[in-house]
This record gives sequence, C-alpha cells and structure tokens, in this order.
Amino acid sequence: MLGRYRILGHIADGGMASVYLAELEGPGTFHKHVALKVIHPHLRRDPTFVRMFGDEALIAARLHHPNIVQTFDLVESNGHLAIAMEYAPGLPVSALRNGHLIDPGAELVAYIGAEAAAALDHAHNLTDALGHPLHIVHRDVSSSNVQIGLDGRVRLVDFGIARASDCAVMTTAGMIKGTLAYIAPERFTTGAATPQTDVWSLGVVLWEVLARRRLFRRPTDADTAAAVLMDEVPPLLQIRPEIPAKVSAVVHRAIERDPARRFASAAELESALRQHHPAKIEEVLEPLRAALAPFRQDQLGRVRRLLGRGEPEAGTVTASPSPGLAPAAEEPSWTPAPARWNGKRRFVALALVLVAVTAAWLLVRATRTDPERATAQGAPAADSSSDPGRRKSARERAPDSPLVESTATEPGADRPTAPPTDRAAPPPATSVSRRAGWPRPAGLTYDHDVYRRRSKNRSSRTAGPATPRP
Repeated sequence: MLGRYRILGHIADGGMASVYLAELEGPGTFHKHVALKVIHPHLRRDPTFVRMFGDEALIAARLHHPNIVQTFDLVESNGHLAIAMEYAPGLPVSALRNGHLIDPGAELVAYIGAEAAAALDHAHNLTDALGHPLHIVHRDVSSSNVQIGLDGRVRLVDFGIARASDCAVMTTAGMIKGTLAYIAPERFTTGAATPQTDVWSLGVVLWEVLARRRLFRRPTDADTAAAVLMDEVPPLLQIRPEIPAKVSAVVHRAIERDPARRFASAAELESALRQHHPAKIEEVLEPLRAALAPFRQDQLGRVRRLLGRGEPEAGTVTASPSPGLAPAAEEPSWTPAPARWNGKRRFVALALVLVAVTAAWLLVRATRTDPERATAQGAPAADSSSDPGRRKSARERAPDSPLVESTATEPGADRPTAPPTDRAAPPPATSVSRRAGWPRPAGLTYDHDVYRRRSKNRSSRTAGPATPRP
C-alpha cells in the first residue's frame, strides 16, 4: 500500500521515477485504476529533485485536456513520494517510425500532430484562478513523450521538466533541459524556452515519423547539438515523394531555425494540420486501432491476471502484509553489503587500529630514549644536583674517600698522591661511567678491589669502611 493506493504491478522505469499500476479503493465497491509515478529512493533524499517532482505534480494537476494525461494526486507515505495519474496504456510515436506497426501516411501524421499541438496550446495559455497566465512550457516534447493510447487517442505526457512562472525550481543559467535531438536552436544560444521552442520540437517529431528516420541524432551530444544548429534539413519530398506537398510544407515551417518564419504558436500549427484531415476522422482511427489491437489484448490480459492474483508481478517490491512498495529507509542512504563483506571490513579496521597503536608506542619510546642517546654521544646531561635522592658521584665524594684518589694536584693544594701501580692507564676522559652515566673526570681512577669490598660489606650490612689492600 502507498497511502490509499494498492500496488498491483510494475509498468516501467525512468531516469527519475518508476511507474506502477495501482488501484484506488474507496467505500463499498468503489475502485479506480491509476498509474503511480514513484520517485526513486536515492533521489528522494535530494531536495532539488523532490522540488522538481512537486513542480511536475503542481503543473500537471492544473492541466485538464483530453490530449494530456490527467494528474489526480500527490502521495507521500512510508518515505515514498508519488504522483497518481490517469492510467492510459499506449505506445510512443517512435513505434510508428519504422513502419512495422502501420504505414504512417500524411493523414495519420496530420492527425497526431494536430492533437499534440492542441495539448500544447492548452498548456501555453493556461491561467490560474485569478486569470494570471502561468506561462507553462513543456521543454521536452519528443517522440517518447507523445503517446498513442490503445484506444487511439493521442496524449502528451511527462511534464517532469516543464517550466511555469510559479515553480519552486527554476533552471540555472547555462543549463539546458530536454532531449538534445529535439531542442530548438535558440535554446542553445539564448537558453530561452518559449511556446515556439515546443513547436519546433513537435515539428521534429512529425518529420521523423514521415521520413521514418531520425533527423538530428548523432553519435555524441556535441555532434547532435552541432547538427541542430547547422545541418541542413533534408526535404521530405526527396525522401518520400508520395507525401502531399502541403503537409511537407507545414512540417518544414514548424522546424524553421528562424523563429520569425516559424509558426508563432501551437494553435497555428494545429490549424494548419487540421486542414489535411480526412473528411471522416474514422478513416484514420480505424486502421490505427486495428494495428493496436494485439497490444490492447495483451495489456488487458495482464491487468486481468494482476486483479485475479491481487498481488504484484515478480520483481515488484512488496511490503507485508499487503502488496506494495517497501518503506523507504531514511538512514543509511546506501544499500548494506553482504555479511561476508562486513566481516572482512571489521578485520581490516581492527588491523589498522593495531598498526596505529604500535606506531604510537614506538614513537613514545623513541622520544623517551632520545635524552639518553644524546648523553651517550657526549651531550651535556641535565643538572640533577638538586635531587636529594640521587647517589653522589665520585667527584662529589670527599677527597679522602677510599673509593677513588686523585693523581692530579692543583696549585697550593696539599693532597696525598696515590702509590704507583703497574696497572694500565685509565681510559680517556670521554669514557662513560656505567653507574653514573656521565663522563669520568680526568685524573680519577677506580680501585676495583676496594669497590668490590665495599659492595660486599654493604650487602652484608657490616659496619665500618672497607680496608684497602696495601
């Protein structure tokens, strides 16, 4: 369910929305079949597209014409946004271009063109409740947006990028909206969308149906735009000589590059085309309906199957307990990955965390060991003489300490000299003491036996200083 509408089946997908067949249920036995145009979930989160979608509903709801698909409602439910419109199955005019469905003669093309021009004229001249003109321009008249219903009626569809004076979203300067192969030349130069630009687009559609080929479409967008601006339009009489000259002249006038030589309005184009209708319109409609009959039977059979099952076709998103669209998820906006990918991502994230912690620990360790390395290389150590718990160095001990004796005397000093010894000379002054961690002063030597004896006495807690060896 989507609001009051029960989803029956999927019809088609577009760049902006998907279309579903739905049923409006009311009190008693009231029901009505409608087409629900549901905006894609990823565009639902884009405010610009949401406003454009609302503009389409606002414009289309004001249009009441037999050759325009009628819009009934704008629905918002379960996170979805949809337009409820007339369900009118049919085929695009492009289906006639190859000539397989029916031979697109001049009278049939004149009928299709006149009906589409009448729809454009209604939109161009629409006013609001106070009589103010709305200046609606379709801007995307193409062979896909001119539909031939299975009942033979011509309808103009898709006002998705139509422009009106009271729209919430206006086209940005330098932006061109529409199908390039059907855009009027002045829109490439000035960017202005006027009723005459819709006349040009409809003229291109009619030329392609009569010629049974594309007019300006090229392999790339740049080549297509260049063709619209500069390429010569081949005369229809050279392609199909059997076409009446007057019908060919009307179509060529609709695609004049100079707006001054083009039809000034869709009403003028409609009037010119209706002059070439047959005396009885049924002479055109009967062959057309006969050609559309197989499509009509197929469509009716599909609807019967949907109504008989009371559930969507395969591939349609359902929401229990009744069929319909699944509620749109607000967060997250992306589709979660399978479980195996989630586990792999967690493993990678844990590995990255471990690497980061290890790198931080190594950095802290290197920072702490930098002062010690600087001291070992001869850099001055920090002054720690004020630390009461620090063990005194040999230099700070009394001169008569049995641990160390000085061999150097300063002038005026009366100090005893150490007895001569056969031991090797002390290492250079730049050597580093193992216990103290700073350079040994010049002239000081260690008596290792005394040091070992003092250490032994200290460990056995005996009183009195160690006696040096004679």
